[in-house]
Amino acid sequence: MMAFSQKKSPRTRWALCCTLVAICLLLPPAISLAGDSIKVAFIGKMNSKNQQKLVTQTQQQLQNRAITLVVDTYATDTFFNTRQNESSYDLIVTVGNRAASLLEERTTETPTISTFTSSMAYKEKPSPHHTAIFIDQPAARYLALIKEILPYSRTVSLLYSDYSEPFYQQLKQAATTQQLTINGKKVSATSDIYNALDNAVKNSDVLLAIPDPTIYNRHTIKTIFLTSYQDEVPIIGFSRSYTKAGAISSLHSDISDISKQLAEVISYFIQNSKKLPAASYPNYFHVSTNHKVAHSLSIPLNDPERLLQKIIAKSR
Repeated sequence: MMAFSQKKSPRTRWALCCTLVAICLLLPPAISLAGDSIKVAFIGKMNSKNQQKLVTQTQQQLQNRAITLVVDTYATDTFFNTRQNESSYDLIVTVGNRAASLLEERTTETPTISTFTSSMAYKEKPSPHHTAIFIDQPAARYLALIKEILPYSRTVSLLYSDYSEPFYQQLKQAATTQQLTINGKKVSATSDIYNALDNAVKNSDVLLAIPDPTIYNRHTIKTIFLTSYQDEVPIIGFSRSYTKAGAISSLHSDISDISKQLAEVISYFIQNSKKLPAASYPNYFHVSTNHKVAHSLSIPLNDPERLLQKIIAKSR
């Protein structure tokens, strides 16, 4: 059988053109970014396995969005002491508090994203070219976990210093909606910690540990856990290691969580004419639990995934 081509009428051609335009409009945004390449300098601990994982996982996340991430990695001191040519990069990503702090002391026009830095250490720059993904969690999220684990709790104790006072204020504000009282004890020096701790555990249902290095460090942590345990006051922590050490539960964002959000920020940067979103707490996080400690305190615990889903549902 011989096939003959048919000449399409103007109306038919117009209908085909409209169909093609409609299909293009329905394509996901990632398609329009196909072929995009962005050059990024990562600054932190050069030989850190965590930093290498952050780079690799962020690259993988962006590959799924059809974006190629071209990366150079630098040790913090090397980058800042040798005055690298920042203008050759589309973005700078700092990893950790020290790199973020050194960057704040330096004027740069290159857009920058700080990661694995605490909200307590972050000083917002007036430049719209700087943002951050914090490693710590917002106060309301900690309180949601406390209410899930200890629904009859009324008083949450907190040791804080000048460094963490902004978090203390945030916690007090968030507590009003949860019908909780915050028993805050300010610590001005290391010698003040133990008196403040004694008062805190004797006048609360739970002690909230936060990433304040003035209070929670290798010199003090053992005493804090022992004192809390002896008074049968559970601790809510901020890292998986704190859960292993004796906290009944902790909230934390790991590398996969931060890399996922970092990829989203970089994608936003490309789609919005090289503008960066505001600094924010992590969108993605995990819950860890210590059932041995919970059992010793006669506290029933849901599994971590169930607790996580309940907290996410409350935040919607």
